[in-house]
Amino acid sequence: MSRAIKSSLLYHAFVSFASDILISAGSTPVLYTPLLGGYPRGFWRVFNVPTGVQLGVVFISQLYTALSIMMLFYIRYDAVLPDNHHLKPRRTLMVFFFSFNHLLLLILVPLGVYWLIPDQETAKRAILEEHPNAPPSLFNDDTLILNQPSELVPLLIVVILILFVVYVAALSAFFAWYSYYTLVQRRNFLSPKTLALQRAFLLGTIRQVCANFLFLCVPGLIFFYSLIISFSNQDIMDATLLFITAHGSAGTAVMLLTSENYRKVLATTIKRICFKKQWTCSIISWIIHQFISH
Repeated sequence: MSRAIKSSLLYHAFVSFASDILISAGSTPVLYTPLLGGYPRGFWRVFNVPTGVQLGVVFISQLYTALSIMMLFYIRYDAVLPDNHHLKPRRTLMVFFFSFNHLLLLILVPLGVYWLIPDQETAKRAILEEHPNAPPSLFNDDTLILNQPSELVPLLIVVILILFVVYVAALSAFFAWYSYYTLVQRRNFLSPKTLALQRAFLLGTIRQVCANFLFLCVPGLIFFYSLIISFSNQDIMDATLLFITAHGSAGTAVMLLTSENYRKVLATTIKRICFKKQWTCSIISWIIHQFISH
């Protein structure tokens, strides 16, 4: 496994895990679905981090996770295509491309949060006039409201996110499709071992994306359906957020567990870490052997 592939996998695992932690433990939001607002209750409250800043960090971490997935597909694309292929860009150009995307998000997301979030005093005053029996927690300083007095803000946020997802998905799909197409075209020029290895890595990345998509779409549809019918249930919201925030780690776990090569590397790493006591060696070895063989 090349250094570029290892670095990309490590970066994706770090970003997805950090994103999950920042949302599930850092923010841990309580949502008011009919009003499109909420407040955090995670460990960031200890450090008095403003809710708007938390929202920006969450958006950046999630979008970075999407970019890291696209990078994984590009690394496979770069490894499969021959050096003289006309669709293979220079490595310095792609480094600049991904760096530019990361920097652009780092600039645009804070600006978007600053300019798009409405004035909270005006928003809460509008809610009080429309809903006199609103819960008191809605008027706390750390509560953030997005759709008052106008519905334009959440609509713009959704449109921007959809455009970014389409952009990442289109490039990832192209990298995946052309990688597979190139493998099929060059199957007579590659050794069976190399062909099987490249195909296994590509399929592992595709499985990972499918897991990410599943963990995002199913709870996301439940969440948006709750908004449409103006249904609010905190248990359901907590469950949907738990699945959404775990999508990065879930995808990484699926990729590791469904690939024989990754399972072997993972098993070897666990052996090196855990085999310090002789009496546990035989038990763990048997478990890992059963795990790899299946």
